Amino acid sequence: MAKRSSKKQKTAPAFRPEMLGLILLALALLTLLSLFSVSRGALTEGWLRLLGGLFGWGMYLAPIGLGVMGVWLLRFFAAEDPQEKREKPVGMLLLFLTLQAAFHLISPGAGFDDFDEPGGGGLIGWVVGELLVAAVGVAGSVVILLAIAVVSLILISGLSLAEIVEMVREGQDRINDWQRRRTLAGLNHQPVSPFPEEQSQPSGLLQRVMPSSQEE
Repeated sequence: MAKRSSKKQKTAPAFRPEMLGLILLALALLTLLSLFSVSRGALTEGWLRLLGGLFGWGMYLAPIGLGVMGVWLLRFFAAEDPQEKREKPVGMLLLFLTLQAAFHLISPGAGFDDFDEPGGGGLIGWVVGELLVAAVGVAGSVVILLAIAVVSLILISGLSLAEIVEMVREGQDRINDWQRRRTLAGLNHQPVSPFPEEQSQPSGLLQRVMPSSQEE
């Protein structure tokens, strides 16, 4: 009996993240090819109409979102702790809904009245955007969407708010430094690299997030 019970325990789990990842990658590739294809079949035409009605401008972000989720399920799902496994999908969903609502505020759609007039946010953006506007107005909706976007980035990246702000500052400093060196090099008619020659390794936060092989 003990041997039989041990054999039963070795059955494959019901949830296979790598299988779902492959499906998402295939769906992302199909969507991408359909968006930029001149000749479409009845299936791809219906799929794009569904995406356009539901997401509006977000249909062009669908291949990116599906591809990122597929790669994450294939490569990083098994290596992360249970909390991070929940945080990243939730963060991506919140960010996508935030973008949909923002697209709706920029270009409002007809909602349920006309599925073929999705506007910028499609039906999803219309629902979220109209609920926010009815509750807190347009200005309040913008503030809430910005706050949710920041929370989404924290969930997706796994970094704290202070670390994200520091990373943005470092990126801005790099851009400003590159622009200054580009101006000086333009006066001397010399090409310029986006990064200084003496700065071969990332520093500060980037160095802590992606340590060099020497530190390991």
